[in-house]
Amino acid sequence: MKSGNWKDIAELIGIAAIVASLLFVGIQLQQDRRIALSDSLSNWSDRADTISELISDNAVVWNKACLGQQLTAEERTIASQILARLVAHKNFTWTIYRAGLAQTSDDSQAEQLAEMAWRYPGVRAMLQEMWAKREEMDAIRAGFDLEINRGNLTFRYQDFAQKILMILAELDKSNPAPDSVLSICGVP
Repeated sequence: MKSGNWKDIAELIGIAAIVASLLFVGIQLQQDRRIALSDSLSNWSDRADTISELISDNAVVWNKACLGQQLTAEERTIASQILARLVAHKNFTWTIYRAGLAQTSDDSQAEQLAEMAWRYPGVRAMLQEMWAKREEMDAIRAGFDLEINRGNLTFRYQDFAQKILMILAELDKSNPAPDSVLSICGVP
């Protein structure tokens, strides 16, 4: 065999090795992404359990908060923590749907919070207070917002809040006097 043929064969083997290593890296990145998503969804499930336990452990306080009854400072702190965790969890779930990381792309998470705010004056007041504080913080931090970027899409907490407000406005128009079934508020 001529030395030119050996050189061509060596170059082909080198190119094949490079292609194989790139394929391996691509497969590894894909597996790492799946593992990270799995871990994130596992944490998501754990957060849902934590919220349920928090509501169950503080059912009397949460009941009073949902109905808009007078709360002590300690009770307000507990109710605010429950609502903040609930909103964060539902926002995360809604964002996963919007980013295409889940099987569905519905607005059920925003609808659930809007229905809670519609049915319970306490939830509505706490949400409005939470959003007002967030607006103050945003003004101070000049544009800070939780963002998740996927491709050319950006999802913000503000978008979730706007969706809730839009659904809430529709509910207010359709039936201005909702019934307050406490099980919807998460009270056992």
